[in-house]
Amino acid sequence: MGFKSFFSFSNVSNKSFKELVSLSLQNWHFHKDIEATKISLAKPVKIKLQKLQHALTKFKLEKKQFPVLLHQTNSKYFKTTLLNTSIPREKLISRGFKKDSISFIPTGTYTVTINVGKFKETLDVKINHNESYFSILNKIAKTINSSDLPLYADVVYQKNGYEKIPTFEKGYILTLTPTNLEDDVDFTETQGFLLKKIGLSKIEPFEFSLKENEFSNLYIFQKFSPTSFTTSFFFPQEPINWDIGGYSFSFSSEVNSGDIKIQVVDESARRQLELLAADSQALVKDTSNWQDTINNLGLDTSEIDNDTTWNEVRGWLKDSIQVYSDTTYLELFLKIRDKLIELSQGEILPEILEQKNTIYLKNKEYKREEIALSFALSNLKLGERLVLTEGDNNLLDKLGLRGTAKPGKDSFIKLNGKEYTFSSSRISQQKGNILLEIKEENPHVQLYEVKKTTDEIIYRIERVIQAYNNIIPDILKNSWIWKSDFIKGFKKPFEDNQKALNLIGMDQDLDYFLRLNYDRLDATLSLADNGYTVIFNALLGDRGFFTQLKGYLEDILQNPISAYFSLKEQKVPLGTKEVENILSNQITGILLNKIVR
Repeated sequence: MGFKSFFSFSNVSNKSFKELVSLSLQNWHFHKDIEATKISLAKPVKIKLQKLQHALTKFKLEKKQFPVLLHQTNSKYFKTTLLNTSIPREKLISRGFKKDSISFIPTGTYTVTINVGKFKETLDVKINHNESYFSILNKIAKTINSSDLPLYADVVYQKNGYEKIPTFEKGYILTLTPTNLEDDVDFTETQGFLLKKIGLSKIEPFEFSLKENEFSNLYIFQKFSPTSFTTSFFFPQEPINWDIGGYSFSFSSEVNSGDIKIQVVDESARRQLELLAADSQALVKDTSNWQDTINNLGLDTSEIDNDTTWNEVRGWLKDSIQVYSDTTYLELFLKIRDKLIELSQGEILPEILEQKNTIYLKNKEYKREEIALSFALSNLKLGERLVLTEGDNNLLDKLGLRGTAKPGKDSFIKLNGKEYTFSSSRISQQKGNILLEIKEENPHVQLYEVKKTTDEIIYRIERVIQAYNNIIPDILKNSWIWKSDFIKGFKKPFEDNQKALNLIGMDQDLDYFLRLNYDRLDATLSLADNGYTVIFNALLGDRGFFTQLKGYLEDILQNPISAYFSLKEQKVPLGTKEVENILSNQITGILLNKIVR
């Protein structure tokens, strides 16, 4: 396009030279703005179109997506939720672990026999020193998947409970799924207890039929609680003032056991031991006054023979918590806490409790803080309990742990006349995944009603509507840039299905934004199978709204977005000053031509 045609104006003889230049520059800036607008629109519009296409591709509609909600009439005692209507594929699930969590599982080869239906195979898994749980889970999965068993092992990462698999565990989780979902999966460990240490266990089935508009009777007899121990309360900065020597107690559960050993030593003797042990061949009895050093380390001199080295003596203390008589209770509790976590491989969860205490001295009141150490098992299995056994020098008595345990108990409920026992108040069923959270024990009958809910289908439809509405402003605000066929392509799918969409509660306002009437959608869903058919035909039928829209998007995204602009590209490579010079010459020629005529 030449400048004569590009910058041509009507009634040019009535315009001054300055006015002609101004109008010409406005026209040039207008076309320059078109190019900038088109460039700025192309990328974001394409991204929004792709998001809408993704939402449409993800949209599925099956009868099982019309879930059932357990509506409790009294939420004081319990809460019920239907998490997922699909049958879980996984048969066994481990506990959840952080990726960098060290296992402290003893080094060695562990042997397990796995049964899957009629198939049986014995497998070996070798564990290295201080190997992470993440590495161990993947190693077990690889071993199982390399076997001839009709079983698939996977390591799943889950941020939240029930996000991907039916468990409250978070982190990396080992799952075992049989090729034939009807097959049962079981295992027996013949060397070591590797699978027990990672908490591998079956998903507990919970049989309960869901019938619409049915009231169910629930009796809550006993809430779940773990075995928990709490020490006496001590002032955090108070020294323990224990005699030099060894103190210990043992803990045990169905999965784990270990010994907590505390060695009270003399600080100078401990430093001397490090110096003497630097020479790995130095014999104890070659050192003068060696008996005093051994005694000050809290050890028995009768255990020393002629070949005992100082390096060996240091090794005897390796697994102990080494403290001094002036070590504070806070320092001691922190060391015991870390040791319990290490030895139990995370199965025991200790915490330091704090409380304020009032002391009266000479008619004055003083507030002092006291601390205690409390611990219990985590991720309990049915019937699992924690037991402490006294060791050397009555350590349990010194800490105030003897007789302070709160006995653990499993959940016990009666549902529709059937009795159930669980290791947790959070109960899930295999078919329907009912989440039942018991808040308080109450032996009286509680009623809850089974109802349909539209939450799931509303959420899925809303995702598509939101993606659709996000594009509308870019189209309407700049309608003069788009080809008319481009805009019509977004209107036509709705217009073709308007009656059916209005029936399910979907409408379009004057600005072409989609709106959802939840009452109308609820009314349609209440029509049972007929409701499902109406929604399916309106959205996913051969000429349904979502079907047409998805096909239209596929056609658009095959081409560059610029192909749908109504104006051809205008290239104005010159700067403003250059345009002014050319315009000046052009307009001067036009005016002279007028004068000559």
